Amino acid sequence: MKVTNQDGDIRINTFRKLDGLCWDIKQDYSKAATPGRFSRKNRGLTTDIVIAETDYSNYAILFLQQRRKITVKLYGRGINVNEAVQLKFRQLVISSNIPEIFIYEFPRYGHCDVADEFHQLDDDFGKS
Repeated sequence: MKVTNQDGDIRINTFRKLDGLCWDIKQDYSKAATPGRFSRKNRGLTTDIVIAETDYSNYAILFLQQRRKITVKLYGRGINVNEAVQLKFRQLVISSNIPEIFIYEFPRYGHCDVADEFHQLDDDFGKS
């Protein structure tokens, strides 16, 4: 994931491997009145993001809300994330009344960090 500041708004590029190919999915979020909060509306669906914690160079913990469902995500700059950060994430999830059984790691075989020009998706195309 790569986050770019655009005059207070942010663009998030998420790199995902689908069918063996790396895709760059781009999403734009507008800054909310509260610091650390961002929102986007696409195809009638609103997604709100809160940056719960970050050190701005190694990790970020985000809350995402869509359709009254909350997801907590831990993003790191690399595949391996410091154990202290993982523990902090786990404690934040549990203190948010999300059962520990719902914490899981994504498989490492799906990691990629670059996509060619033919595998880029601007998810804001056609937003309403």
